[in-house]
Amino acid sequence: MKSNLPADFFDALLHFIYPDVCVNCARTLTASEEFLCIYCEEDLPLTRFEKLEDNPVTHVFFGRVPLVYGDAFCYFKKQSAVQRLLHYLKYMRQPGIGRYLGLFMGLQILTKPWPEIPDYIIPVPLHPKKRRIRGYNQAEELAYGVSRVCDAPVLYNVVKRGTHTPSQTKLSRWDRWVNVSDTFYVENTEYLPPCAHILLVDDVITTGATLEACASKLLEVRNDIRISVFSAALAKG
Repeated sequence: MKSNLPADFFDALLHFIYPDVCVNCARTLTASEEFLCIYCEEDLPLTRFEKLEDNPVTHVFFGRVPLVYGDAFCYFKKQSAVQRLLHYLKYMRQPGIGRYLGLFMGLQILTKPWPEIPDYIIPVPLHPKKRRIRGYNQAEELAYGVSRVCDAPVLYNVVKRGTHTPSQTKLSRWDRWVNVSDTFYVENTEYLPPCAHILLVDDVITTGATLEACASKLLEVRNDIRISVFSAALAKG
């Protein structure tokens, strides 16, 4: 008889019973592996932008918000290890995946190298209601991992989310912008020194509307700061 239980249920059950298996292929992990086996890790669709000032991320924000630099760790592909990692991070209560990906992102900043290392990191905030439901903010977990490598402090209480917006998955670029344009506000600007280089971190860049809204609010309050953006994944348009 066919089960009516969703596939996610069996994924979650598998990782509850056998926590040390690859989230993508279910191979047993060795002591030196975490979340992904070496085969799936080597198969990640890395962006490999190197030090390209005009890469697909900076192109997304061109003419919309001035950036020092923009980057993404991987391309987001359906049915890929990246999709499964982000799914577990956001919906399966696996915050450690964010820190795991954040370490790779931090190494990418140091080894590419970026034009300059950020002074501070700001994760894109979740609405408090959504954070209570999820138990954490996935962007904060990514930011923590980046911070460990780059030794740049994470500022958790500067950009805040004041409006609960519905999912943007099926919205157009314009509708996404309208959906988030007045969502964020800025507090505690005393933590931002003059001319500070701020890195905004999020899980996925699709149209860039969320990161653009965060950056715009920061620049409204402190137009002397400089901003870069970095995501774990970039959706191909």
